[in-house]
Amino acid sequence: MDGDLDVYILNNSFIPVNTLNYSNARNLRAKDWNVKDFLKGGGDKLLRNDNGKYIDVSERAGIYGSLIGFGLGVTVGDVDNDGWPDIYVSNDFFERDYLYINMKNGTFKEELEIRISHLSTSSMGADMADLNNDGCPEIFVTDMLPYNEYRLKTTTTFDNINVHDLKVKNGFYNQYLQNSLQVNNGSGQFDETAFFSGVAGSDWSWGALLFDADQDLMTDIFVCNGIYHDVIDQDFIDFFANDVIQKMALNGKKEQLDSIINKMPSTPIQNMAFRNNGRMKFSNVSNEWGLSEKTFSNGAAYGDLDNDGDLDLVINNVNQPALLYKNNAREIHKNDFIGLQLIGDEKNPFAIGSSCKVYINDTILSQQLIPNKGFQSSVDLRLVFGLGKNSKIDSVIINWPDTKRSKILNLPINQYHKISKLSDHSTANINKNVEKKLFVQSNEDFPKHIENNHVDFYFERNIPMMLSKEGPKIAMGDVNNDGKNDLYFCGAAGQAGALYIGLKKGFKFTKQTIFNEFKEWEDTEAVFFDVDGDKDLDLFVGSGGNSMQIGSRELQDRIYINDGSGNFSIDTRALPPNGYNTSVAIPFDFDNDGDLDIFVGSRSYPGEYGMSPRSYIYQNNGKGSFVDILAQIKELSNLGW
Repeated sequence: MDGDLDVYILNNSFIPVNTLNYSNARNLRAKDWNVKDFLKGGGDKLLRNDNGKYIDVSERAGIYGSLIGFGLGVTVGDVDNDGWPDIYVSNDFFERDYLYINMKNGTFKEELEIRISHLSTSSMGADMADLNNDGCPEIFVTDMLPYNEYRLKTTTTFDNINVHDLKVKNGFYNQYLQNSLQVNNGSGQFDETAFFSGVAGSDWSWGALLFDADQDLMTDIFVCNGIYHDVIDQDFIDFFANDVIQKMALNGKKEQLDSIINKMPSTPIQNMAFRNNGRMKFSNVSNEWGLSEKTFSNGAAYGDLDNDGDLDLVINNVNQPALLYKNNAREIHKNDFIGLQLIGDEKNPFAIGSSCKVYINDTILSQQLIPNKGFQSSVDLRLVFGLGKNSKIDSVIINWPDTKRSKILNLPINQYHKISKLSDHSTANINKNVEKKLFVQSNEDFPKHIENNHVDFYFERNIPMMLSKEGPKIAMGDVNNDGKNDLYFCGAAGQAGALYIGLKKGFKFTKQTIFNEFKEWEDTEAVFFDVDGDKDLDLFVGSGGNSMQIGSRELQDRIYINDGSGNFSIDTRALPPNGYNTSVAIPFDFDNDGDLDIFVGSRSYPGEYGMSPRSYIYQNNGKGSFVDILAQIKELSNLGW
């Protein structure tokens, strides 16, 4: 942020990927810069511009000198909305991506695992842009998940649970074969929504570009597709590859690499466009928008090539002519636009790194001028904002890379404007007003939920998810009648449930021996209510999981009776025997007699996913003893899961 342009150089490891594994590769990331021998000739580089001379500051700036970084994309943007540029690096193969947060002192801190829950496996191209008009950039990364069912079945394999666990154990985090769409919550924390948003699969994808293609105020997604040879075609791997190996063994010679590669299938794929429908929902409009041609595309750039106000596309292809698409959005939709060409100073004449916000009533459109995007591509340096049917804008605010700020009113629409940092609009940057937060993070030492090591997939090959690892439930209520809410945390099998008493500020763990006696039970539901009519809160705990036999003691739901002061004891006779995977319990006065009955819903038959278990309505006799009467109600006898 000293006004000149520095350089981040992305590298692709020269180590043959087949010589690495998840055990030996983790030490090559060089987090602590202690493995100097591995740094020779490898890793990404950060070069600082000192008056036109570039100095390698990679190590002191915290950039990984990683020999396992198979970098395919580097994307720059302000992810945490603090005005300083951050860096997202897309890594192919098994190394996870990197998210470098700018520490505002010339150094970066890699924080992907504390800001993103899961990401793509073979990350390729990427882009950052504001997709929901909240002023904060989202991150879109391409991978190799096909959207076509035939391609999905013939070219794709997924990690089994053992490989996945090995990855996580060895520091490669939660990677899944899919495009990832990281939605920014405003502070640089992300929720991944690609499947929800309809953009998780697009085939062997390279370039990713985020721009408003139809000028309707919403940023759309364009994806380049294609690989000249399907190196992951499963028929080739299963059949032809073995034949090649046998010939090599018999002849004592290596078959020429080209002749092997040329026998791989070669399938052109159409590029894809996803229209932004709002609320992070996208629809595939590739054919509708004229992208029906099948190619082997990788790099792509947008720019208003005919100066009509909409963004055209140039696409690079392998062994094919490049493609040039004229955008007809202005002619078809008649939407308005405004274009900005930013002019910086001598050190940064194109004002790269500037951010711009266009205000239209209560809508904010934001872009940052970072031209390198997608995969090995750079876009038009002009910023183009689609305005929909809005015939005027309120204002434009530009934050220049050296902390100067410009506010401009009354800019005419449907034309381009040259705006110079040195103009009269530019003023000293005003510090952002920090909004007072409704919530601040507590430092409470709540228990860590530790799931038991049962792998459902070993016993049920077609189960879509592990029902034995669905995480903890929490019950809340004032169990000691002091006017403050208390918390019960459900424990996994092998871990006792935990009761925390609410204090004036915070919570305090209270040891309850009875909970420890039932630690082998998997708690899957918990709710406080007055079971026995003595005006204090007792505790219902549902049992479940997927590792026990139907009817096992460990699947029996439980009632814990409160003595009025928050001390609990078990009532083993309160509930009739049951034995399914409990998912929900709702106390309510079913028979209007003044006491609380319970509806208990079952999630599944343990070990028999797909069959519908029975559920229960437990009728209370007023003293905390229950009988199941659901079978008496014909309409509820087969509720399903």
